[in-house]
Amino acid sequence: MDIVTLAGLNEGHPVYAEVASANHRRLLGFLESMVGAATELDQPMVTHHLIKGLNSHAIAGLHSAAGQYRSSSLVVGTYIPPEPGLVQLLMDDCVMEIGRRWNESGAISLGAWAL
Repeated sequence: MDIVTLAGLNEGHPVYAEVASANHRRLLGFLESMVGAATELDQPMVTHHLIKGLNSHAIAGLHSAAGQYRSSSLVVGTYIPPEPGLVQLLMDDCVMEIGRRWNESGAISLGAWAL
């Protein structure tokens, strides 16, 4: 069972916030190690595995789908993201584009684009 379910779908619950904060500290360490590895190897390391790993660190224990691409529809404020069936294809395009831009973009601009 995940915390968002236990907290009655309330992401504003203090327990949710406490676990999210711990997850973000762990996520930062993971991200720093991966950036260090990519820099040391001078190779693009943005893959589906890395993206899912980042997501897993960010929402581990909070949501049941940690480390997976979205499999259901949702709405974020007024924004309606692409349907779940398109997520893998769009992420394929994103990973390929990041790899293509790796050597021609600075880290900050590439990170901003990827975000």
